[in-house]
Amino acid sequence: MNDFLEVERGRLLHARGRYTQAEEHLRRALRAIAPEEKRIQANAHLALGRTLLALRRCDESIEELERAYALRSEVMPPQNWFIYEAQSALGDALSVCGRLEAAEPHLVKSVERLQALRREGDLRRLEAERALAEHRER
Repeated sequence: MNDFLEVERGRLLHARGRYTQAEEHLRRALRAIAPEEKRIQANAHLALGRTLLALRRCDESIEELERAYALRSEVMPPQNWFIYEAQSALGDALSVCGRLEAAEPHLVKSVERLQALRREGDLRRLEAERALAEHRER
């Protein structure tokens, strides 16, 4: 199966709440993605990190989200909002997992950058703003 499609299948399974199956597809995709396909790798790490967070596997989730953020930061220009989507997901995982101090700078920066790069009402921007608000309530 095409690596991109395998990642998308994992994301779809996650959206349906089938986290264990999503994890299987995403891990299979990561094993198959060519080393030079860093954008697809980043997408897979992001999806896997979110899935592992849903499974309450904090350390693994944070590790995957750190990889996604690092890869996107490496291969994308700083004005690309995909970087800050990954940074917000990392900050959210850190916060949900009780690492509040480490979460704050990621959440704040991602919201600032997404507000500058995305229009009001944009889904990714709203998700980042929600993650920061929930973090501040913890």
